Amino acid sequence: MAAELPPPKAIKDLLEGLLGRDVEVGIGDPVANADAAVLAVYVTDALKMSAVVTVDLPLAAYLGTSIAVIPPGGAEAAIEDGALSPAIFDNVGEVLNVFAATLNEYNSDHTRLYGTHHGQNDSPADALLLSATQGNRLDLTVSIAKYGTGHLSCILPGV
Repeated sequence: MAAELPPPKAIKDLLEGLLGRDVEVGIGDPVANADAAVLAVYVTDALKMSAVVTVDLPLAAYLGTSIAVIPPGGAEAAIEDGALSPAIFDNVGEVLNVFAATLNEYNSDHTRLYGTHHGQNDSPADALLLSATQGNRLDLTVSIAKYGTGHLSCILPGV
């Protein structure tokens, strides 16, 4: 089986199970590199890049605080500051690490999280290039109950 993008419902189910709260997922706009607060790079066991996931600042803040059961005000403060604290960034990394399980459901090659990066600031050039492609991608709006809404893009290398 070739690599496929996970359906939105699989992402919704993963996030609801992980966060322990209702999550709404729908087709949305792409997360542009300039808007990406977190860029996650996934690789196969042969260290071949298998996916890139970008998350905008609002969703990163909501994911990072909701998984740690930090009140929504912590996310709002991060959004207002325009940056994630190290703890919130690490929490988002944990969510994106578990996200690999969903990628693996739709990929014949084992995929794992290789690293998380602060948007375009410290991301590898090849990951940034892939994240900007218009081809094999899924762009979502994600709303986390009692927290808020942001955007996530999942991009696979060309087929």
